[in-house]
Amino acid sequence: MYKKTIEKNIKEYETIFGDFYRPILLDLEDIIENLLNTYREHINEKEIILNDIINSLLYELNRISFRTLLYEFHLTKDENEVNDQDHHFKNYIKLLKDSNYITSILDKYEHLKQLIKQRIQFKIELIEKIFEHFSNDKSKLKQHIDNEIHAIHGIEFSHGDSHNQGKSVTILQTNSGKLVYKPHNLYTDQWFYEILNVLKEDINIDMPEIPLFTVDDHGWQGFIYHKPCTKTEELSNYYYRMGIYLSVFYLLKTDDIHYENIIASGEYPFILDLETIVANKKIHCDEEKESLMYTFLESITNSVLGTMILPVNYKFSPFDVDISALSTKEAESNIWLSYVIEDAGTDNIRLIKQPSPLNKENNKVMLHNKVANPFDFLNSIESGFSHGYDSILKNKNKITEICHSNLVNKINVRHIPRATSVYAKFLDASTHPTYLRKTETVKTLFNKFRRGTSFTEIKQAESEISALLSHDIPYFTQPLTSKSLYCNEMSVIEDYFQDRPIDLVLNRLKNMGIKDKEKQLYYIKMSMVTDGSNNLTNIHGNQILGFKNTEIDSILKEVGNELIDTAIIYKDTCTWMIHEVTDNEKVYIGPLNYCLYDGAGVLLFLLELASYSNNKKYLQYAEMGLKGLDTDIEVSKIDSHSVFHGIGSYLYLYARFYNTTQKTEYYHKLLDGVKKLDITYKKDLNIDFIGGLSGMIVFLTNCYRAYGDEIFYKKANEFAELMISVYKEKSEFLNGLAHGHAGISLSLASLYEINNDYEISNEAYKIIKQENLHFNSNDNNWTDLREFINTESVYWCHGAPGISLARMKTIQYLGISDLLDKDLKCSIRKTLQDGFSDSHDSSLCHGVFGNLDILIEINKYKKCETLSHFIDATFSSYIDNLTKFGYQSGIKNSLPINNFMLGKFGIAYTLLRYKNNKIPCILSLDI
Repeated sequence: MYKKTIEKNIKEYETIFGDFYRPILLDLEDIIENLLNTYREHINEKEIILNDIINSLLYELNRISFRTLLYEFHLTKDENEVNDQDHHFKNYIKLLKDSNYITSILDKYEHLKQLIKQRIQFKIELIEKIFEHFSNDKSKLKQHIDNEIHAIHGIEFSHGDSHNQGKSVTILQTNSGKLVYKPHNLYTDQWFYEILNVLKEDINIDMPEIPLFTVDDHGWQGFIYHKPCTKTEELSNYYYRMGIYLSVFYLLKTDDIHYENIIASGEYPFILDLETIVANKKIHCDEEKESLMYTFLESITNSVLGTMILPVNYKFSPFDVDISALSTKEAESNIWLSYVIEDAGTDNIRLIKQPSPLNKENNKVMLHNKVANPFDFLNSIESGFSHGYDSILKNKNKITEICHSNLVNKINVRHIPRATSVYAKFLDASTHPTYLRKTETVKTLFNKFRRGTSFTEIKQAESEISALLSHDIPYFTQPLTSKSLYCNEMSVIEDYFQDRPIDLVLNRLKNMGIKDKEKQLYYIKMSMVTDGSNNLTNIHGNQILGFKNTEIDSILKEVGNELIDTAIIYKDTCTWMIHEVTDNEKVYIGPLNYCLYDGAGVLLFLLELASYSNNKKYLQYAEMGLKGLDTDIEVSKIDSHSVFHGIGSYLYLYARFYNTTQKTEYYHKLLDGVKKLDITYKKDLNIDFIGGLSGMIVFLTNCYRAYGDEIFYKKANEFAELMISVYKEKSEFLNGLAHGHAGISLSLASLYEINNDYEISNEAYKIIKQENLHFNSNDNNWTDLREFINTESVYWCHGAPGISLARMKTIQYLGISDLLDKDLKCSIRKTLQDGFSDSHDSSLCHGVFGNLDILIEINKYKKCETLSHFIDATFSSYIDNLTKFGYQSGIKNSLPINNFMLGKFGIAYTLLRYKNNKIPCILSLDI
C-alpha cells in the first residue's frame, strides 16, 4: 500500500518533477508505517491518512526543491531542434528516475539536501505529536469539544506558516467531523472568553465560544463552518456582535483581526486565532523617530483602526488591498506577488510572478447566496461597539480582577517584530539554487537581518536567522506579565519591552471614558466610508460625518470644534485624518496633505473661521496645521506646480496666512518659494487651471496686484510664454475652467491686466472663441469633451458655472465686450436653470455648493437683487436638507467624506463665504 500511495502522488506531481522525490519518500516507509501502526487504534481509514501524509511531504519537498530542479532541467536542454513535442522535458523525467542522478543533485546542493532531511524530520515529528496528543487527550476532547469523537479519518496539513521546527496548525478529519490541532496552548482564548463573558452577561447577548481544550504545549478547537444568514435580522445581529468584539479588541490592544482570522457562521462571527491578543512594541531607543507623522500613525495603531477589524484603506499602509475582518471585496495584491508554475510538463515549464488573490470566502457575511455590504450595517456596528464600550466602563472592576487572575500568569502572547510577509519573501528567495548549494551562502542572505547594533537587535536577528535556516517563520512570544521576549521557544531576551502586556491592557482600561468612546466612534465612521457601497440605498449613509445643526453659524462652530477635537498634535504642530480620493475614486484615510483640493483647504476654513468668529483657537490650530505640513513634507520633492495639487498649494497657503495674520514669516516663505519655481518646457506640460500653469499664473498675478513684488510679475510672464507654446502645439483641449480653455484664457486675461501686452489679450480672446465653437445653443452650455461623458456638465470644473466665473473675472481684467457679456449671461442662466438639480452632489468641485460659491462671487460683481434672492433661497433650502438628509460628497457613491473640494470642509467653506463674501474665492484662486 505504501509504494502504491507514493506512485499515485508522484504521478500527480509528474509534470513538476515529482519523480525526484521517489527515492526520498521510499526511504521513509518503515518510519511512517511504524508510526501508523503504533497509533492504529486511534486511526481509521489508514490508506487515506497515509495518502494525506505523503501528499503533505511532497508539497513540502516541492516547495523547497522546485526552483533547483527547474534550473537543472534547463541546463540539460540542448540547442538542437527536435520534432518530438516536449522532448527535453520527457528526457528529464527519464533522468529523474535514475537514483544516481538524484544523488548527484543532492550532493551538488548541500543545503537543499540538509533542508530536505530537516523538513521531513519536522513533519514526521509533528504527525507523531498529533497522534500522541490525540491519544492522550481523547477523553478530554469528548468532554470539552465533541462527545462523539473516536478516531482520526484524515489529516489536512496547513500550507501556511510553520514555526518552531515545522509546527503548524493542522485539521483532523474525525469520525464526527473536523477537529483543529494547534501546536501551542490556548490560554489566550480562555482569557479572552472570560472578559467577553462579562459583556455577554451584562448586555444579555448570545455570543458562542469556539469549544476548546488546552494543555501547556498544545490545544484543540472545534471546527467552525462558514454558513450564510437566512434573514436580514441575522445580518444586523452579526454586525452588532462584531461591534462588541471591536470594543473588546480595542480594550486589549489587539492588532491582528484580519479577514483570515474570522469565520462568518450565520449571525455569529468567530475569531480563529488569538495568539497576538495584546500587541506590544519594543523599546524605542531612537527618540528622533518621533514626528508628527509618527504621532499620526500611532493614533491609528492605538485606536479601533489598529485592530484590523475595520477597513484598512490607509494612505501609507503596507497593504495595497483591504485585509480587514469586515472586508468582503475580492482583490488581488500587487505587492504580495506569488510564484506560479506555468506550462508544467512541457519544455517551456517556468515560474512566473503574479498578483496574489485574497480568498475572502470565510469572512463573507451572506444572506442566502448574496454577500452583505458591511457599510449598510454601520448602525449595528456602532451600536454594538457603543454597548460593548459602555459595558466595559460599567464592569471595570470585574475586568481588572480577570487581568489579575492566575490564568494571566500562564499566558504568552505572540509578538511579530516584522511583517510575516517579509520573512516569507526571504524564505522564498532562499529556495533559489544559488543559495541551496552551501549553508554558508544562504546565511549571507539571512544575515541581512543583522542591521541593528544594540544587544536586543543582535539577539533578535540571531533568532530570526536560526528559524529561517530551518525554513520556519521566526516565532516570538512574550508572557503577559513580563517584559522579556522569548525566541523560537529556545532563548530569551530580557527587558526587550518597555511595558508588560497586562499593564498595557490595564492602562487602556483606566483611560477609557466617554470622550474616548466618541473619538473611537468617529474613527469607525471615518474607516467605514472608505469601504462604502457603490449603490447607496439608505439615507443614514449620507448623514454620517455630516452636520448636526440647522443654523449656519452653529454649523460653522460645529465643524471648527470638530477639527479642534480630532486634531492629532505633536509639539506645536498638528494634523488630521482626512479622506484622500484617487483618480479611480478609491478613498483612503491619510494625514492632512498639502494639496488644497483634498486636505490643506481645511486650514483655510479654520483661518477664515477664526477671523469670522473672532476665536483665536481656530487660528492657533490653522497655524499648527500649516507648520505640520512644513515640517513633515519635503517641499523640494513635490514635482507638481499645481496650486490645487502641488507646490502651488504651499504658496497659496502662505499668501492667505500672510494676509490674515500679517506675519512676515509667511510672506518670506511665499517669496522664497516663488523664486525657486523652475518650470521648463515639455510637450506634456500641464497647463490647465486645477493641475497646471494657468492656475499658477492666475495666482502669481493676484500676488503681484496684492504685494507689488517684481518676482511675481516676472514668473507670471515667464510661465505664460511656456503655456502659450504648449497650447499652440496641442490640437485638442477640454472646455471649462478647471481643465480647459476657460482657465487658460482667464490666466492670460489676468496677466494682461498687469502687463498691458495686447498680444496676451488677443491670445486670450482667441482661446475664448475656440471654446465658444463648442457652445451648444440647444443646451445653453459648452459641450463636455471628455471621453465617455454622455450628459452635459453644469459644474465648477466642467460646464457653464465654471465658465461663468472665468468670464466674469475676464471682464474685470479685459473690460466688457459683447462676446464676454453674452457668455456671462448665458452661463449664469444655465447655472441658475440646471446647476442645482437632484443629480448634483453637494461638493465644491462638481456640486451645488461649488455653484453657490460661484454665484456669490459673481454677485459681488453684478450686485443683482434677483440673484441675491436666489442665493438666499437656495442656501436656506440646502441647509435644511443638510441636517435632514445629510450631504452627498463628490465621489461616485456620494458617501460623506472629510475632504475639502469633494466633501464636508468645502461645504463649510462655502457657508462661511455666504456669511462673509469678502473671504477670498478659492475657485478662482483669489487671495
